Amino acid sequence: MRHTMLLSLATAALGLTAVGALPVPSLAAAPVAPFAAVPPAKAFDFKPSAMRLYRDPETGDHFWYFTYEVMNRTGKDQRFAPRIEMVTDDGAIVALGAEVPSRIVRDLKKLLKDPLIEDQFSILGDLLQGEENAKTGLVVFRVPKLSAKDKKIGSHQSETENLDHTELTVFVQGLSSETKTALHPKTGEAMRLRANLPMTFLIPGNPSAVGSTSYSPKIGEWIFR
Repeated sequence: MRHTMLLSLATAALGLTAVGALPVPSLAAAPVAPFAAVPPAKAFDFKPSAMRLYRDPETGDHFWYFTYEVMNRTGKDQRFAPRIEMVTDDGAIVALGAEVPSRIVRDLKKLLKDPLIEDQFSILGDLLQGEENAKTGLVVFRVPKLSAKDKKIGSHQSETENLDHTELTVFVQGLSSETKTALHPKTGEAMRLRANLPMTFLIPGNPSAVGSTSYSPKIGEWIFR
Protein backbone atom coordinates (compact mmCIF):
# COMPACT_ATOMS: atom_id res chain seq x y z
CA MET A 1 0.00 0.00 0.00
CA ARG A 2 1.43 3.36 -0.92
CA HIS A 3 2.26 5.72 1.92
CA THR A 4 -0.27 8.31 0.71
CA MET A 5 -3.07 5.75 0.77
CA LEU A 6 -2.21 4.81 4.34
CA LEU A 7 -2.30 8.46 5.34
CA SER A 8 -5.73 8.83 3.76
CA LEU A 9 -7.04 5.77 5.56
CA ALA A 10 -5.71 6.95 8.91
CA THR A 11 -7.11 10.43 8.35
CA ALA A 12 -10.55 8.96 7.68
CA ALA A 13 -10.44 7.43 11.14
CA LEU A 14 -9.97 10.72 13.00
CA GLY A 15 -12.31 11.18 15.91
CA LEU A 16 -13.68 7.63 16.01
CA THR A 17 -13.38 5.40 19.08
CA ALA A 18 -12.27 1.81 19.25
CA VAL A 19 -14.55 -1.18 19.26
CA GLY A 20 -14.74 -2.73 22.71
CA ALA A 21 -15.23 -1.89 26.34
CA LEU A 22 -11.69 -0.60 26.87
CA PRO A 23 -11.15 2.97 25.63
CA VAL A 24 -8.56 3.32 22.90
CA PRO A 25 -7.30 6.76 21.82
CA SER A 26 -8.54 7.85 18.43
CA LEU A 27 -6.17 8.79 15.66
CA ALA A 28 -7.14 12.40 16.30
CA ALA A 29 -5.10 12.16 19.51
CA ALA A 30 -2.21 10.51 17.69
CA PRO A 31 -2.00 12.05 14.22
CA VAL A 32 -0.03 10.47 11.44
CA ALA A 33 3.07 12.50 10.66
CA PRO A 34 4.58 12.89 7.18
CA PHE A 35 8.02 11.65 8.20
CA ALA A 36 10.47 9.55 6.23
CA ALA A 37 9.02 6.22 5.12
CA VAL A 38 12.10 4.16 5.84
CA PRO A 39 12.62 1.38 8.41
CA PRO A 40 13.66 2.88 11.77
CA ALA A 41 17.06 1.89 13.10
CA LYS A 42 17.24 -1.19 15.31
CA ALA A 43 13.69 -2.38 14.70
CA PHE A 44 12.59 -5.92 15.54
CA ASP A 45 12.09 -8.27 12.61
CA PHE A 46 8.35 -8.84 12.16
CA LYS A 47 6.79 -11.43 9.87
CA PRO A 48 2.96 -11.69 9.79
CA SER A 49 0.95 -14.61 8.48
CA ALA A 50 -2.19 -14.32 6.35
CA MET A 51 -5.42 -13.04 7.92
CA ARG A 52 -8.32 -15.45 8.42
CA LEU A 53 -11.89 -15.20 9.64
CA TYR A 54 -13.06 -17.36 12.55
CA ARG A 55 -16.69 -18.04 13.40
CA ASP A 56 -17.47 -18.90 17.00
CA PRO A 57 -19.57 -22.11 16.84
CA GLU A 58 -21.35 -21.19 20.08
CA THR A 59 -22.46 -17.64 19.35
CA GLY A 60 -21.95 -17.21 15.60
CA ASP A 61 -19.77 -14.14 16.23
CA HIS A 62 -16.85 -13.55 13.86
CA PHE A 63 -13.22 -12.69 14.60
CA TRP A 64 -10.32 -11.71 12.35
CA TYR A 65 -7.02 -13.29 13.34
CA PHE A 66 -3.45 -13.81 12.20
CA THR A 67 -0.14 -14.86 13.73
CA TYR A 68 3.29 -13.30 13.52
CA GLU A 69 6.90 -14.09 14.29
CA VAL A 70 9.02 -11.43 15.95
CA MET A 71 12.81 -11.63 16.24
CA ASN A 72 15.41 -9.46 17.94
CA ARG A 73 18.45 -8.61 15.81
CA THR A 74 19.02 -5.17 17.36
CA GLY A 75 22.28 -6.08 19.08
CA LYS A 76 20.97 -6.24 22.64
CA ASP A 77 18.06 -7.72 24.58
CA GLN A 78 14.97 -5.52 24.36
CA ARG A 79 11.53 -5.34 25.92
CA PHE A 80 8.70 -6.25 23.56
CA ALA A 81 5.35 -4.58 24.31
CA PRO A 82 3.46 -4.11 21.03
CA ARG A 83 0.37 -2.02 20.51
CA ILE A 84 -1.63 -3.34 17.57
CA GLU A 85 -4.73 -1.72 16.05
CA MET A 86 -6.84 -2.43 12.99
CA VAL A 87 -8.42 0.32 10.91
CA THR A 88 -11.28 -0.70 8.63
CA ASP A 89 -11.97 0.85 5.25
CA ASP A 90 -14.83 2.90 6.75
CA GLY A 91 -12.59 4.39 9.45
CA ALA A 92 -13.45 2.25 12.47
CA ILE A 93 -10.55 1.56 14.83
CA VAL A 94 -10.46 -1.88 16.48
CA ALA A 95 -8.01 -2.57 19.30
CA LEU A 96 -6.25 -5.89 19.59
CA GLY A 97 -8.27 -8.15 21.88
CA ALA A 98 -11.14 -5.70 22.46
CA GLU A 99 -14.33 -7.67 23.24
CA VAL A 100 -12.54 -10.92 22.41
CA PRO A 101 -13.43 -13.58 25.02
CA SER A 102 -10.50 -15.55 26.42
CA ARG A 103 -12.34 -18.67 25.27
CA ILE A 104 -11.92 -17.56 21.64
CA VAL A 105 -8.17 -17.16 22.13
CA ARG A 106 -7.94 -20.65 23.61
CA ASP A 107 -10.00 -22.09 20.73
CA LEU A 108 -7.75 -20.45 18.14
CA LYS A 109 -4.62 -21.78 19.83
CA LYS A 110 -6.08 -25.27 19.65
CA LEU A 111 -7.05 -24.72 16.02
CA LEU A 112 -3.56 -23.57 15.07
CA LYS A 113 -1.92 -26.51 16.88
CA ASP A 114 1.22 -24.57 17.73
CA PRO A 115 2.22 -24.84 21.41
CA LEU A 116 4.63 -21.90 21.06
CA ILE A 117 1.95 -19.35 20.13
CA GLU A 118 1.56 -16.60 22.72
CA ASP A 119 -1.44 -14.30 23.18
CA GLN A 120 -1.30 -10.52 23.56
CA PHE A 121 -0.49 -10.73 27.28
CA SER A 122 1.88 -13.69 27.54
CA ILE A 123 4.10 -12.35 24.77
CA LEU A 124 4.90 -9.18 26.70
CA GLY A 125 8.38 -9.01 28.19
CA ASP A 126 12.03 -9.26 27.28
CA LEU A 127 12.85 -10.43 23.76
CA LEU A 128 16.29 -11.99 23.75
CA GLN A 129 18.59 -11.76 20.75
CA GLY A 130 18.78 -14.27 17.96
CA GLU A 131 16.64 -16.55 15.86
CA GLU A 132 16.50 -19.20 18.59
CA ASN A 133 14.68 -16.70 20.84
CA ALA A 134 12.06 -15.60 18.29
CA LYS A 135 8.47 -15.51 19.52
CA THR A 136 5.18 -16.30 17.79
CA GLY A 137 2.22 -14.08 18.64
CA LEU A 138 -1.51 -14.32 18.02
CA VAL A 139 -3.55 -11.28 16.99
CA VAL A 140 -7.35 -11.40 17.29
CA PHE A 141 -9.82 -8.64 16.41
CA ARG A 142 -13.55 -8.85 16.88
CA VAL A 143 -15.51 -8.02 13.72
CA PRO A 144 -17.17 -4.63 14.39
CA LYS A 145 -20.90 -4.50 15.01
CA LEU A 146 -23.13 -2.81 12.46
CA SER A 147 -24.06 0.68 13.62
CA ALA A 148 -27.60 2.00 13.47
CA LYS A 149 -26.50 4.17 10.55
CA ASP A 150 -25.03 1.17 8.74
CA LYS A 151 -28.26 -0.77 9.09
CA LYS A 152 -30.20 2.01 7.37
CA ILE A 153 -27.92 2.04 4.35
CA GLY A 154 -28.18 -0.80 1.84
CA SER A 155 -28.03 -4.52 2.45
CA HIS A 156 -25.39 -6.32 4.50
CA GLN A 157 -23.87 -9.78 4.70
CA SER A 158 -24.85 -9.99 8.38
CA GLU A 159 -27.69 -8.49 10.37
CA THR A 160 -25.45 -7.67 13.35
CA GLU A 161 -21.78 -7.58 12.26
CA ASN A 162 -19.96 -5.56 9.63
CA LEU A 163 -18.60 -8.22 7.30
CA ASP A 164 -18.72 -5.82 4.36
CA HIS A 165 -15.18 -4.47 4.72
CA THR A 166 -12.97 -5.07 1.70
CA GLU A 167 -9.76 -3.61 3.13
CA LEU A 168 -8.29 -3.89 6.63
CA THR A 169 -5.11 -2.08 7.69
CA VAL A 170 -3.21 -3.13 10.81
CA PHE A 171 -0.72 -0.84 12.56
CA VAL A 172 1.98 -2.40 14.75
CA GLN A 173 3.70 -0.15 17.27
CA GLY A 174 6.51 -1.32 19.53
CA LEU A 175 8.85 -2.82 16.95
CA SER A 176 11.11 0.22 17.25
CA SER A 177 11.75 2.76 20.00
CA GLU A 178 12.25 5.54 17.45
CA THR A 179 10.00 8.59 17.88
CA LYS A 180 9.34 11.88 16.13
CA THR A 181 7.77 15.13 17.31
CA ALA A 182 4.93 16.88 15.50
CA LEU A 183 2.31 19.50 16.26
CA HIS A 184 -1.22 18.32 16.97
CA PRO A 185 -3.41 19.42 14.02
CA LYS A 186 -6.14 20.81 16.31
CA THR A 187 -4.40 22.09 19.45
CA GLY A 188 -0.99 22.97 18.04
CA GLU A 189 0.69 21.25 20.97
CA ALA A 190 3.84 19.22 20.44
CA MET A 191 3.20 15.49 20.40
CA ARG A 192 5.54 12.53 20.42
CA LEU A 193 4.77 10.07 17.63
CA ARG A 194 6.01 6.49 17.53
CA ALA A 195 7.13 4.34 14.63
CA ASN A 196 4.41 2.05 13.27
CA LEU A 197 4.63 -0.72 10.71
CA PRO A 198 1.42 -0.85 8.62
CA MET A 199 0.11 -3.83 6.70
CA THR A 200 -2.98 -4.09 4.54
CA PHE A 201 -5.25 -7.08 3.93
CA LEU A 202 -7.61 -6.98 0.94
CA ILE A 203 -10.87 -8.89 1.55
CA PRO A 204 -12.72 -9.40 -1.76
CA GLY A 205 -16.13 -11.04 -1.88
CA ASN A 206 -18.00 -12.49 1.07
CA PRO A 207 -15.60 -13.59 3.86
CA SER A 208 -18.35 -15.20 5.96
CA ALA A 209 -19.01 -17.70 3.18
CA VAL A 210 -15.38 -18.80 2.94
CA GLY A 211 -14.02 -18.63 6.49
CA SER A 212 -11.12 -20.92 5.64
CA THR A 213 -9.80 -18.50 3.02
CA SER A 214 -6.60 -16.65 3.89
CA TYR A 215 -5.79 -13.05 3.00
CA SER A 216 -2.10 -12.24 2.55
CA PRO A 217 -0.69 -9.04 4.05
CA LYS A 218 0.87 -6.27 2.03
CA ILE A 219 3.52 -4.60 4.16
CA GLY A 220 3.55 -0.82 3.86
CA GLU A 221 6.18 1.81 4.56
CA TRP A 222 6.95 2.83 8.14
CA ILE A 223 4.98 5.78 9.44
CA PHE A 224 4.85 7.73 12.70
CA ARG A 225 1.57 8.21 14.53
